[in-house]
Amino acid sequence: MNLDDLINSITEVELKESLPHFVLEWKANEKDVMNLAILIERWLGSVWFKSTDESNSFYVSFNMFKREAIDGIGGLTFNERLYLFSFFNEWDSSNEKAQQRIRCKLQAKT
Repeated sequence: MNLDDLINSITEVELKESLPHFVLEWKANEKDVMNLAILIERWLGSVWFKSTDESNSFYVSFNMFKREAIDGIGGLTFNERLYLFSFFNEWDSSNEKAQQRIRCKLQAKT
């Protein structure tokens, strides 16, 4: 599961529209993947799912994503990081300075 899949796993329209705003903001700033985990945890703590099952399902999905992509980032190749954090398009269309920012964000050695 990558970051886009995590967002798309939300079926409630209002919530599905609010999380991408925070993720896009994170993608544009200088903060790394550890900050993404904090951001999603804060978002999760400030929203109310209409369905307990949906809430539980998202929580499980987020924890799987966090364990694999964020906590396990040191064991991932750079291409795996680009995929898991949905940065392939940005990487391919960016200049050297933007690519350096993405490397730092994904905690890749430069």
